[in-house]
Amino acid sequence: MKKLTNYIDNHINPIVVKELRQAVNGRFVSGVLVLFLLISVIAILVALAADEGRSPEAGGETLLLINGILVITCLLFLPTYAGARLASEWSDTNVDLLFITTIKPRAIIWGKVLATTILGALIYSACMPFMMLTFLLRGIDLPSILIVLATGFLGVVVAIQFGVFAATISSSRGFRSLISLGVLAGLAVIAFRLIDHAIQTVERGIGVTHFWVQTGTWAACVLCLLALFNAFSVALISPVSANRALPVRLTMMAVWLVTGVLSFCWTTTSYNGDPILAWMLLSCVAFGCCTLIAVCERESWGPRLQRRIPRNALGRLCALLLYSGSVGGLMWSWLMAGLTMGIGAASVLYLGHWSEEVHRYLWASFGMILFGYTYALSALLLRKYVLGAVIRPEHTWSLALLLGALGCSLPWLLAWLLFGRDRWRHDEFVYIVNPYAMFMIPTRWSSLVFVGTWAGLVTIAALPSFIGQLRRFRPAAPSETGASDQTQAAPAA
Repeated sequence: MKKLTNYIDNHINPIVVKELRQAVNGRFVSGVLVLFLLISVIAILVALAADEGRSPEAGGETLLLINGILVITCLLFLPTYAGARLASEWSDTNVDLLFITTIKPRAIIWGKVLATTILGALIYSACMPFMMLTFLLRGIDLPSILIVLATGFLGVVVAIQFGVFAATISSSRGFRSLISLGVLAGLAVIAFRLIDHAIQTVERGIGVTHFWVQTGTWAACVLCLLALFNAFSVALISPVSANRALPVRLTMMAVWLVTGVLSFCWTTTSYNGDPILAWMLLSCVAFGCCTLIAVCERESWGPRLQRRIPRNALGRLCALLLYSGSVGGLMWSWLMAGLTMGIGAASVLYLGHWSEEVHRYLWASFGMILFGYTYALSALLLRKYVLGAVIRPEHTWSLALLLGALGCSLPWLLAWLLFGRDRWRHDEFVYIVNPYAMFMIPTRWSSLVFVGTWAGLVTIAALPSFIGQLRRFRPAAPSETGASDQTQAAPAA
């Protein structure tokens, strides 16, 4: 027993210990626990007083009431608590603490999430006895109560990770306000889904057809979101010299594979191609967004990172696609998008669900990645040759979003000014630089020709930079690595 205690004491995450110690010493957490206990007691007493033994659904209604209060309060309190504590350490006055510590960035993120998750488990354990009492009020069974508790708690864990991710984004005060609004919108969506799932569980029970399949799919998607936001958070607090892209791209490939298998399974059981088509379109949207991130990455590599580059050609190609770097990120995004469209089309064709809608979704998926690449590369060239003194390389994505917003809105405004209110919606050129054009047959080809030509021109303009990056992506010579190590060790000595 002593050996087990010593092992746990030596290997426990120090961030968890620090966060829990500060939470216990404060009065805020204890006050929240007492508040939840009072709310649960009042809800049970009100249900007993209003029921008087007449309603057969009193247990389910009381469970939904307590669960709704619990979920909404936890989604407001716990992500805000975790994000605010990390944001205070990620501020300009305390940011040096994250770089001088020997704790790895992944351990920091997991420590913050795990400590707040333990607080959430404490709150749930305080409310669980009262939720179990609803079984005595009739209208609900114990397995359904446990499913409601488990799904609600899993959603709260994802919300905590979402709040931690938002806190790792370093930005100005105005942009942080926009991030806060986005976080609130995301938490509202999570709360709506959790409450809706609880209502369906109480009304239908767990014995209905496909219940466990749907619940398992929902849980798998939630775990995929948790893995993605964790990888993004770790990358954002990692040092600039670190290979940030490697864990993110590996995680995205794992999530892409898991969701693809789930979509294929649902396609085989639902007798239509909607699940695989939705997976294909959403994946291409995600990889199109990855092009915005790729143009913000580095264009040269230091000796320490070059030392990890494989010397054989195949290993170097794989490293180029997975390591941090602008050209590698763009190639990886296109490769994954191509695999997505190919696998999606082959799956639908194999299952016999090919139709005109599949053809439209294929064009829409191709348009998402093409438009993302074109706007991202245009922003890269504009920042490098025109706005280099104004926009920093890591903020190239904001310039790409601005170009996309202008490209989607300016043609509509010009058409309204030139043709009036009656005809401006029917002119093809208002959709020519809008990804929505890929969904419509009349404007698809004109938009494809225009954007394809635009993509070719910006690719030719960026080709010298890409070739230079490919030449610089090579293993460091032993002399270069040794000289770099001696240069960095001299100040420390």
